[in-house]
Amino acid sequence: MAKVARTKKTTEEKEVKKASAASSVGFARQILIRPVVSEKTVARESQGVYTFVVQPNATKVDVKLAVKEAYGVMPVKVAVLHTEGKVTRSNRGFGRRSAQKKAIVTLKKGAQISIHEGV
Repeated sequence: MAKVARTKKTTEEKEVKKASAASSVGFARQILIRPVVSEKTVARESQGVYTFVVQPNATKVDVKLAVKEAYGVMPVKVAVLHTEGKVTRSNRGFGRRSAQKKAIVTLKKGAQISIHEGV
């Protein structure tokens, strides 16, 4: 009996498979809520690093595919972080800001996306 050589699937093949499953209309709009615009994030854009607020249940692969669909550029790296909502005070008492999930997306050297259009 001959042995069949198994090949490991690359991460791109896995992402393409997931992309075909998630190719519904507006997938990127469901995952990427808005870009984060602050002094720090605008300064990092010149290095090809962009920050987005994403859905709480989004994975790194989801964010990667959403950026590819929305901007046409495949990210090299995606880091995800959760920010806890802060307690706030006003004259009416205490409140709480909502928690967020942010994704820091790194693109290939020289690649850029325009997230400030229409601002």
